[in-house]
Amino acid sequence: MAHNETLADQKMGAVSPKDRDASIVLVGEFDPMLLVPQWFVNNKLLPSEDIISNLAIEVVYKDLTRFTLPNISVEVQPDRLTLRSGIESLDFMIVDLAVGVLSLNKKLNVTAVGLNLREDYYFEDSRHWNNIGDILAPKDVWYEISPDSAKAGLTNLAMQVRRPVGERGVFNFSVSWLERRGWTRFQTNLHYASTQSVLDPDGRLLPKGKFKQGFDPLRIVSESWPDSRDFQRRAVDTLLRKAQGEVYDERS
Repeated sequence: MAHNETLADQKMGAVSPKDRDASIVLVGEFDPMLLVPQWFVNNKLLPSEDIISNLAIEVVYKDLTRFTLPNISVEVQPDRLTLRSGIESLDFMIVDLAVGVLSLNKKLNVTAVGLNLREDYYFEDSRHWNNIGDILAPKDVWYEISPDSAKAGLTNLAMQVRRPVGERGVFNFSVSWLERRGWTRFQTNLHYASTQSVLDPDGRLLPKGKFKQGFDPLRIVSESWPDSRDFQRRAVDTLLRKAQGEVYDERS
């Protein structure tokens, strides 16, 4: 049994994602011909030995620069920069790259920031898999709407959760069924925009002068990555625990 794995986890049949990635997306104005691999090396954001040994350049063009390192990818388009990590232990690298780009290009016109996580789970127990959908979208109401239906079930669900009162940012959380039986995708997007509204405790718009902090992409990337990660963990863990409880209730 793994160090952090309980007997209940083993029975549950899905204790960790089978596939995942993390990404940081900066929306604004970027020059794909500037943000090439050598620029990152020259500014000490990437070691030169990585460029020599591990770099795969897919394209460098006026409308798109895309290159990859093991489990890391960089894509630059005129309207956005996307940094992606395939392994959780390397997520810090995309944070460092984003911070470096923003720190070295202080005049960049960035209008939005997305801090994103995607995890794909496989459920060996079909009851557990189905219970995820039943918790989020109970089937009873749909069979009442369409009593002759042979089947009803969740395919995609999206929820938006605002940050604490007076703070920018919203969590966009989605759950979707993949085409393969037993597979479910959980995604979190922590989204910040320069035009984003902020609400008071009564749900009314706050005047700009009342915001706790202005729109600062560098601060957002530096400080808010753990918030996106922690929200994803809480959301997924809560759903898995509740779905597991439903399975045990059925067995008792």
